Amino acid sequence: MRTILFVCQFNSARSQLAEAIARSMVPEGVRVLSAGLTKTVVNTEILKALEEIGLDASAQRSKTLEEVSREEVDDVVVLAKEALDPARLAFPDARHLLCHIPDPIATQDPQRLPVEVRLARDRIKSFLISWLQAEAATS
Repeated sequence: MRTILFVCQFNSARSQLAEAIARSMVPEGVRVLSAGLTKTVVNTEILKALEEIGLDASAQRSKTLEEVSREEVDDVVVLAKEALDPARLAFPDARHLLCHIPDPIATQDPQRLPVEVRLARDRIKSFLISWLQAEAATS
């Protein structure tokens, strides 16, 4: 079974978005996970943004790279450039792809948080559509 792992810094926003969206897109037999350099909690604004597009991620939880078995990961998609080197060290046999998306939770303006989260969601969804189509065409 092929396994795709999405990685960001805290596993609270970007990688959680990617995990939920990718699960809705990948074919049967592909497993999708997410993890971060640090374990936190899934941001509630992320859950709201996913619900808006018909995805329920309420069962997803924050995990660290150490909680994912290195032998079971085929592809690592890194969504935070600062997580690329740690992901390469943790999963040396996997294929790595960097798709840096700015952290929507890092906004200094709380009123911008919903906007930034939805921008990140939509960027991740667009990336996944393109990447998964390209993957399907080469397999």
